[in-house]
Amino acid sequence: MDAVDQIPSTVDLDMVRAVFETNVFGVIAVTNAMLPLLRRSPAPRIINVSSGGASLTINGDPDGPFTGLPTSAAYSPSKTALNALTVQYANELRKDGILVNAAAPGYVATDINDHSGFLTPAQGATLLVRLATLGADGPTRLLQRGRPRALVAVGRPGASTARGDAPGVGAGQGAWRAARCCAPRRPARPSPPACPRPAR
Repeated sequence: MDAVDQIPSTVDLDMVRAVFETNVFGVIAVTNAMLPLLRRSPAPRIINVSSGGASLTINGDPDGPFTGLPTSAAYSPSKTALNALTVQYANELRKDGILVNAAAPGYVATDINDHSGFLTPAQGATLLVRLATLGADGPTRLLQRGRPRALVAVGRPGASTARGDAPGVGAGQGAWRAARCCAPRRPARPSPPACPRPAR
């Protein structure tokens, strides 16, 4: 899917519907279908795959990391909606002991960026696995951005924010730094610098 095809003023509504069908309505369908099994599980977890592009704060900053990227009427808004949906599921299912979180794995090499990302799929999955294996006292309604061996928490259980930004609305300064470092490359420009890797 070409990002240029998502420019709001010229976007094909059928394409927008298809993206929302996958990233929002599809999540509702799969989650609701799996809830009977999750309620029987001793450690039920739901993890939605979000994106740094979901943040309204980052996208709305004229000096932000996504400033030079094409605007999006499909992918980014669908991920923003997914973050909002994650919060609503978390609020409903908290009483059942089901932890519901969202994660933005980082700039992973995938088809959507022509495999220009500097993280491997395995590295991107590390954050998802961590959230899937949280203990019973783990957080819910959390949005995390990931980098290799580094996590940036945005929301905390019992509070809507870590730094005044609700999940899906803002990303806090820690996630801002990650987004600035890990933002997708701008068209016709070199790839962004890789985030610093922790020493082994």
